[in-house]
Amino acid sequence: MKRLTLPLALLFVLVVANSCVNPFNKSKDIDLKDVNFTSIKVDSNYVLSIPDFMTATKELNDEASLQYMDAKSEAYVIVIDEPKEEFINAFVSSGQYNDSLSIVENYCQIQLSLIKEKMTESLINNQKPLKINGLDAIQVEFTGKIAEVKFEIAYHITFIESPKNMYMVMSWTLKDYEQKFKPLYEKMAASFRLLNVE
Repeated sequence: MKRLTLPLALLFVLVVANSCVNPFNKSKDIDLKDVNFTSIKVDSNYVLSIPDFMTATKELNDEASLQYMDAKSEAYVIVIDEPKEEFINAFVSSGQYNDSLSIVENYCQIQLSLIKEKMTESLINNQKPLKINGLDAIQVEFTGKIAEVKFEIAYHITFIESPKNMYMVMSWTLKDYEQKFKPLYEKMAASFRLLNVE
């Protein structure tokens, strides 16, 4: 369970403090109608389409299998993945797993509670179940603040269950840019596709 506890608890402290720190920088003027997407393959495991203005980085989260950003426009995305069986076993043994919920619902609830622990304020704006290329998923939009950063951040997170793994596609930007990037973030999450049948 190495990926669910400390790294995700620290994610928002480290990522937000290192990225969305200056909303007074003029956001790069991107015409989202002209944005092209590139399919990025990750370890023969999955594919995610990334907007062409974002570049690969290793600065956002040590546990992420994919990390892309564009600091000038304040657009960020990572993917965290982990074995499904490890997730279930860890939370069943700790008494936090709810048998009345699906696996992806448990994953969503547990991850959101870990994320919110580090926030001074948080508000879920929208949460919906969906299918992404045949896989059960839950998409959550929420805004939040942490003590180290005075600006509100908008998060777009999609939790995905595959036969062997759990995935979290997490995108974020400044609250002021939320509506601008929402269609892009939705398109990225919807592009998630397994490369091999697990």
